[in-house]
Amino acid sequence: MDNKSIIEAISEYQYVSFDIFDTLLIRSVLKPEDIFTKIDEDHKFGTLNFKEYRINAFIKACQLYENETCQEVTFDQIYECIDSRFKEYKKFELEYESKCLFPNNSIKEIYDYCRKSKKTIILISDMYLPKNVISEILIKSGYSDFRLFLSSEYKKLKYTSDLYLTVLKELNISSDQIVHVGDNEQVDCVAAGRVGIKSLKIESSYSIFCNSDPSLKYYHDNISSDFSTSLILGLYAWHNRTFGFSYWEKIGYLCGGPLIVSYLQWLLRQSKQDDISDFLFVARDGFVLKRALDLLTKNEIRTNYIYTPRIICLATDYNFDFNDKRNSSTEEEDCYLTFINYYDEEIKRELSIDVSKLNKAQQIELFLTHQEFFRDLAKKEFNKYCDYLNSLNITGSKVAFVDMSTNFFTGQRLIERAYSKKNIDVIGFYQTVFKNFKVDRNSHNFRVHSYQSYNVPFGEFLITAPEPPIKSLDRFGVFYQDIPWQESLRFKAYQRIFRGELQFVEDYIKFVKDPLNQNLSSESCINLQNNFICNPSKIDKEMFSEIYYAFDSSHHNYQKIFPEWYK
Repeated sequence: MDNKSIIEAISEYQYVSFDIFDTLLIRSVLKPEDIFTKIDEDHKFGTLNFKEYRINAFIKACQLYENETCQEVTFDQIYECIDSRFKEYKKFELEYESKCLFPNNSIKEIYDYCRKSKKTIILISDMYLPKNVISEILIKSGYSDFRLFLSSEYKKLKYTSDLYLTVLKELNISSDQIVHVGDNEQVDCVAAGRVGIKSLKIESSYSIFCNSDPSLKYYHDNISSDFSTSLILGLYAWHNRTFGFSYWEKIGYLCGGPLIVSYLQWLLRQSKQDDISDFLFVARDGFVLKRALDLLTKNEIRTNYIYTPRIICLATDYNFDFNDKRNSSTEEEDCYLTFINYYDEEIKRELSIDVSKLNKAQQIELFLTHQEFFRDLAKKEFNKYCDYLNSLNITGSKVAFVDMSTNFFTGQRLIERAYSKKNIDVIGFYQTVFKNFKVDRNSHNFRVHSYQSYNVPFGEFLITAPEPPIKSLDRFGVFYQDIPWQESLRFKAYQRIFRGELQFVEDYIKFVKDPLNQNLSSESCINLQNNFICNPSKIDKEMFSEIYYAFDSSHHNYQKIFPEWYK
């Protein structure tokens, strides 16, 4: 039922009863017992599994204490039955329950209507947690003016209908005077109906999740049930129920957003150790990273989105190192050819040579015999770039250069040389989808956050900005390469991917009490992404059929991101 229908239905009743968990309050995790997993992760007791011991303690307590007159056990009784090594975990459980519970704003609208209408509000729940703990959580969540009925206090269950009878008796009302709102068919509807209480069923986030995403439920239940996975899927379930997703927003939310948050949490930890004052996020991969970090830190740190075009990086590398090498390496020859083709108009104008009529060997010879000409062009390009950087007004003494993986550090070297006269220390921070990413770089500072992706182009697709590759720039603007049709299709999809990624960041901030320190496991995030890669649905194959990536540095050659899906 929607909120309008529920409000219409309860308008004729003076007494309104609400279920608590998954109705008034929602957890940020997919399943309640996943809180035990988090406690286990944070307070590991050797090789012992707290979650297993905690579940078994509940079963044992039920066997010992439940009878005809006592239908529910208490929190204290559960911990009386747990292994002595876990007695102190009692306080952890209460702490983590409080951290993971939030108001269900959709149902709170109905609750607030009841308060304004001066209705008598009853909260009723089968729950072993102490009354004072639940009351405190409810009040902090914005609920007030209620009377609380808990199975742990009255020793009666909603499930058996006895707790409903207790409510009727205590309020001295008949069953036709009260209406109940809850999410569980058996406990909130059937059990209430047995004693004549009308019920209004809402759909829980978990129920919608199970019906709409059975593959993700299977993944959580059978493959990965760690806390980070539960948190990601719990946030997804809530958002999907409340607002829904388009296809590309869902991809961004599940596959991109969590990994971005995990990486930025690592970045902040590392940068704090390095005493970083400014963050330079490099185009195009830094586009969403910058915006996500601004959200996480509430714009309290200095961030910039900067460009490091390949031609300018090459100009920097070869500005003072042009030598007459007739036996150049393939890498060096590629650089020479890049210069030749980039400056074809200047060559034609100044040297009266048409580059298009030269073969590869002739172009290389042209470069080697006119080094002064190209050195002057490189210096001009480098000076223009210095003017561009100066326009950013970087004032700190240590800056973070944030990019994806690299083997040559050309972008970082460019920034280092541009800032060399300002005594600004540049430290590179790299996010790589190669698990065992290693480089030989003894002369420069860098940090690497790595994980194993089953499809590298997909990881890059999720964070690469919707703008063409950069051709050149100065302090007045950016000049792009022509946009191929493959890039246009990617841009269209990425606009929604980007929204999904930032939505995950916003939800993470909303539902995690300490988002900067409650670290998401990078392994869990990449495993969730890899699960998508390995188990595509029919709709996945349809939507990605026209999504390509450039597999060369010149961005002229493209292929499908998932060619293996279409074999």
